[in-house]
Amino acid sequence: MAKRPISRLLTLAVLSVFLAACGREEVPPEQMADRANAATELFRQGCVAFDGAADKVRSFAENEKLTALSAEEIGRLPAGFVEPDALAVWKKTQDGADYYLSLTGDSCSVKTARADETLIRKFMVLVENPPKGLNNELRTDQASESPVPIRQLSYAWRASGSSEETLLTIKTTPSDQLPVQAVFYLTHQSYNGKPVLVLPMYPQMCFSES
Repeated sequence: MAKRPISRLLTLAVLSVFLAACGREEVPPEQMADRANAATELFRQGCVAFDGAADKVRSFAENEKLTALSAEEIGRLPAGFVEPDALAVWKKTQDGADYYLSLTGDSCSVKTARADETLIRKFMVLVENPPKGLNNELRTDQASESPVPIRQLSYAWRASGSSEETLLTIKTTPSDQLPVQAVFYLTHQSYNGKPVLVLPMYPQMCFSES
């Protein structure tokens, strides 16, 4: 077998590291849809089914044999994969993709590196079927094109007349310049009839050279 020049091998090695750091995994279109579905299902089963209750989310993660990450492992995750105030993070690996389920003091979330626009459709099916006695109410639908396209969609589940609500949010981007393309987020808030604040996006970006 012919040997590749050392310079070529080094270039490939550096490029591989760079792409990995920026989350630019090449994924066939059909697998992107599968990943969107898997992320939505983990959010539904791991967060929404328990209304984000920490003890139940922990039990779910244990029963499903998700991998609990240590503080050191959490610290090595790329920017955007975990909240700064995360109390616990679990990883699920399915068909070669990693999905992260995390808890903070007042939220439950799911994130994955690559997924497509199927996410929005799956999210809408989820939010349009609230538990009995709760209404489905749009809170915000915001999009930005600069510096990269990002969309945030938030719906609340709230009983008529209640001052409290469960907020379900999806944040997604088709850009491979960000390490995370899909974020699902569940939290609780007081109802005031106003749009929710935009969740902070990822603090670190990887931009290609033009």
